[in-house]
Amino acid sequence: MRKWGCDRDTILALGGSLKPMEVFRAFRGREQSTQPLLRHSSLVAVRE
Repeated sequence: MRKWGCDRDTILALGGSLKPMEVFRAFRGREQSTQPLLRHSSLVAVRE
């Protein structure tokens, strides 16, 4: 249940008070990237 509290405080509590990119960065701890989506969709080769 602790994890949900962190998510709630980051995503829901911030609402529209911050820019979406700032909320994403606070939640994920990194910049956004399309690479994971492309890899998951098999649109780019996976590096090994």
